[in-house]
Parts: sequence; C-alpha cells; structure tokens
Amino acid sequence: MPDQIYDYVLELWREADGIALGRISVDIDLVPARESLILDLLRRGVIQQPEGLPPMSIEPIWNTRTGAPDAIGFRATLAAPGGEAVQTFSINYFRPLARRAANKFVEQEKLKEGEAFEYCVMAFPRKPGAPASGRFSLIAREAPLPIKPASLERLMAGALLFGMAGSPVLPVFYHWRVLQDASILTRRAGAMETGGVLVGHVCRDAGGSGELFLEISALIPAKAKGELTKLAFTPDTWTDVQAEVDRRDRNETWLGWFHSHSFYHQCNTKAQLHDLSARRNAEPFFSEDDCRLHRNVFPRAMSVALLVTDSPQSGMSWTTFGWHKGEVASRPFHVIHAPLPSEFHAQGENHEANREHTMP
Repeated sequence: MPDQIYDYVLELWREADGIALGRISVDIDLVPARESLILDLLRRGVIQQPEGLPPMSIEPIWNTRTGAPDAIGFRATLAAPGGEAVQTFSINYFRPLARRAANKFVEQEKLKEGEAFEYCVMAFPRKPGAPASGRFSLIAREAPLPIKPASLERLMAGALLFGMAGSPVLPVFYHWRVLQDASILTRRAGAMETGGVLVGHVCRDAGGSGELFLEISALIPAKAKGELTKLAFTPDTWTDVQAEVDRRDRNETWLGWFHSHSFYHQCNTKAQLHDLSARRNAEPFFSEDDCRLHRNVFPRAMSVALLVTDSPQSGMSWTTFGWHKGEVASRPFHVIHAPLPSEFHAQGENHEANREHTMP
C-alpha cells in the first residue's frame, strides 16, 4: 500500500456551552503505532527481529456520517518480507495532543484550567512537494532485540494470573521477588514516591506455540528524586541502572519500570487532607508525567510499568500498565514462585485450577 501523507488538525470546543476554541495543527507521534505493528509481526513469527523494516504507511479512517476531512482514527500498515501487520487506531490516540492543544487555549484564556473540552480530528492531503513535518516524517531504526528460547508451559504451570484470563496481550511473568522488592521499597519510601527499572528477558516459547512473552526477573532500584505525587528520573539514573545490569552479567534487558503511590503520610493542611481523601478512593492510575516517561524511555510495545499502591484502606496492591493501541492502559500479568499466603492467593487466579482458560 503506498504511503498516504496527510496533515492533521485538531479542533477543540468547550464542553459546557459548545463554543469553538479554535484549530491547531499537530504532528502525530507514530512511534507507539509502529511499535504495536512490530510486536504483532514478532508474535506471529512473520519476523524474528525488528531490524530493517520499511516505513509505516498510515491513512485516515473517515467519519462515515460527515466524510472527509473528519477522521475518527487512522489505519496503519507495516509490510515485511513474510507478511504485513495492519491495525486501526481510534481518535483516542490523539488524546495527548488534544491535552497539549487545550493548554494553549488556557494560556490564551479561552479555556479555564481543568475545564472540560471536546475535540475532533481532521486530515487534509499534503500538497505535492510539501515537506513532512515533525515526527510524521520519522523513519525508525530499530535496535536488535535479544530473544531467548524458554518454556511458556513451565511458567504457566505454577503462575498466578492478575487480570482478565484469555486476554490477547503479550504474556508477562514477574518473579515474586520483584513484587516483594517493589513493596519493600514502597513502604520504606513512606510518603514519597520511589521507583526502579524492571529487567529480565524477552522469550519465545520453545514448546511449539512460538509465542513471545516477558520474564521479569529483577528490580533495580533507581536513584531518583521522589515527591508526594511525582517521581523524577535523571540521566544519571539510567547510567547507574545500566551499570548495575552490566555488573549482574546475566544478559538482561530493560523491560520496563516501577514506581509507587503511597498514602501513608501525615497531612498538615486542608488541601493535603482533600488530596489524600481523593487518592485513597481512586483506582490505580497513570498520570500524564508517568505516560510521558513511559513513552520516552520505554516506547516498545512490549514494555510494561509496575505500579505499587500502598493504602491504609486496601493495603499493598500491584497493577501493571502497558501499551495498547498506542495508549498506556492497565493490563493482566502473571506472578511465579509466589509463596501463596491466603490473602495473596485471593487476589490472583491460580493457573493450576484454571489452565484450560489460560494455556495458549
């Protein structure tokens, strides 16, 4: 399929009264979409490595009621010698760009901070000879991906599943010690957020299915500046983590990161009390800062993020986030080598009792 080059524009309006705020041209960050297609090709065995792939083609999906230039998403295609991957991405893919556009209207005092807004996407054919802009013209150069053979059945046999059984996402297995270390770091950090990097191996099932999966075997604490609601990493953080990976000398790969949300702290003001009450009752979430870090440091579609929540109401809990259709969303995961105390077992589903639902 030939490349179809379009310029994309967002139009925003206030939700309360429907007043139009204006239009803003945007450059789409196509890396998450491309990575999603690459993972699809890898999982199906169409390619063995992500290297040497051509540019990705995208075309708008038009609104069936209003037609062009109104788009409700786009279709992406990535061709490979043995086949191709095709996926559709909804208008939600543009949500981060819409938030940035809204901030500009806040600066112009057309929109109040925190005020609800709506947006639509329009796509216009680029004029012949016009240069591509921003990330839209990016041709990626993917690095080799270390993949080792391993038995998926062996890991599934004693694993606990957290989340929906039968999910089509890439299987992810944490060694119990990883969750244990993350929980200890979270409790020690007290009111502050803390974090680290998840390392392990990308594996391909040697038992016949050929499925890819992640085995996360260790957590490397990161030297980062933690605040009540934010964790800041620096270039030195990543240098120190890689030095520890090299020291371990186990051919481990960076597979994602971890950070904490802790609600065990003393409140001194009404604002802090209100914030604490809201956060106690909130579901585990990824902030805009979290999504930005995940995109910049862990853009591969298989990369995951472990969130540890420590709450006076519910105790310690674990949630995993990952890429889905170009967005960061919660996803199921497995835990292996767990000691299985009754309260932990109650949170997860034992594969031994439900293997017909979880085996590939």
